[in-house]
Amino acid sequence: MPIYEKIQRIREDSLKLDWTPDKSFPKAGKMIPFVSGEKIKTQFAPLWAKHKVDFGLDVIDTKIHPDLAGKGYGQTYEIKVRFILTDIEDGSQDSEVSIGFAGADDIHAPKTAVAYAYNCYMTSKFHIIDGNDTEE
Repeated sequence: MPIYEKIQRIREDSLKLDWTPDKSFPKAGKMIPFVSGEKIKTQFAPLWAKHKVDFGLDVIDTKIHPDLAGKGYGQTYEIKVRFILTDIEDGSQDSEVSIGFAGADDIHAPKTAVAYAYNCYMTSKFHIIDGNDTEE
């Protein structure tokens, strides 16, 4: 079965799962709920195995930007990541690039930026409603 058919079946299976937000972050004086990367990984692990798909990533580029917003937030760490889905049976692949950001002053900036890129990729690719789609 082509990788694209497997992705569609994984997407169909994932939409049946519980995507209730499990974490939140402060924004404009209120807490914004979202689905964490940990929950996404936990929910998808059995789907990768069931459909015989391997999930991988390659870091393509990293940059540190000056205060992008010009509001004294400090430097921003940017990471460009290619996410790769490989069909274990025939080796065919699907890949997409996602970009993640984090405050560069944080020692965990690379990990945070990869997590942000991962969440953006997974929520977009598999149509997960993560609660973090506010336009405020």
